[in-house]
Amino acid sequence: MSGLGKEVVQKEFQKQIDVFVKNDVDFLLGELFFYVEEAEWAIEVMKATGKPVAMCLSICSAGDLEGVSLEECAVRIAKAGADIVGINCFYDPDVCLKTMKVMKEALEKAGLKRHLIVQPIGYKTPEWPRPPQPRQ
Repeated sequence: MSGLGKEVVQKEFQKQIDVFVKNDVDFLLGELFFYVEEAEWAIEVMKATGKPVAMCLSICSAGDLEGVSLEECAVRIAKAGADIVGINCFYDPDVCLKTMKVMKEALEKAGLKRHLIVQPIGYKTPEWPRPPQPRQ
């Protein structure tokens, strides 16, 4: 979805979300986001359903792929409306817990209280910060 723009991305999310809302799920979960801006777009669509929203980014201490800091990513998805803030399965439990600690501290510093979620990968991986990669 990267690089296609807000309107296209949100339209695609809406198609996916409609199925879940029709089947009355308890909450909506967004995951595998490498760019915080796209996560914000998804949250906007998900919040419109009235369901609680969990948003997980695929980031580490380096932040997102456009170079947005880890702290700013956490604050931005919380301010966008995510009820649950977290990271998911790109790194192992050690890296994920270290990353979540920083995110939690950033949320607290910003005066934002959210539930947190961590979904690590099931095996050891190094934290290899990816260099910023602007979307095409």
